[in-house]
Amino acid sequence: MRHKNKEKRRYIRLTSVFPVDFRLVLFDKQTFLTDWCVGFTNNISRGGIALSFSHIRPELIKEIKETRVDLLLNIHIPLFRHSAYAKARPVWIEEVPQEPGHYIVGLSYIDISPKANTRIVHYAWFRYLILRVGVTILIILFLGVSVSGYFNYQLVKRNRFLVKELVKTAQNLESRRMSIARMDEEKESLVSKLSNVQGQIKDARTE
Repeated sequence: MRHKNKEKRRYIRLTSVFPVDFRLVLFDKQTFLTDWCVGFTNNISRGGIALSFSHIRPELIKEIKETRVDLLLNIHIPLFRHSAYAKARPVWIEEVPQEPGHYIVGLSYIDISPKANTRIVHYAWFRYLILRVGVTILIILFLGVSVSGYFNYQLVKRNRFLVKELVKTAQNLESRRMSIARMDEEKESLVSKLSNVQGQIKDARTE
């Protein structure tokens, strides 16, 4: 089996999970080792897929590690009525950490129609782009809401300041109005007193 890390770089994580029916067959004898089992795509490339599966007997895992088997694949592509059929050979395999008995195997296509391969890759890229576009839209919406919220906060803050200033101005005007009213009252009182004094002076002169 070829170097795992080198082979894994051939695969692109497209966050697209397809159900896959598969069965193991001895590639030199064409002898079936399993019935049809169910797995799921993990990564996808034009040259093959990474297949996630579990519940395979340890002796069969050994056969995969020693590259003595091929896998017949029936890849179910969402939105397409027909499955994609392929034959692939293992190039690396690893057990999923913290999940004993769960494996991911990298497969290189031996036989797949170009049309089916194109359907798989195109759909995977479509899902990939839709996800990225969706995330971008959510980020833009979040930034828009954040900016709008900031400006609304600043507007509310400004309005509160203006209200306080208006209240303060109204209070100052009321205070000045009351001061003017008191001055008018004092003026009227002084005018009345002056009139009385003038009357008294006139009376005194008359006497």
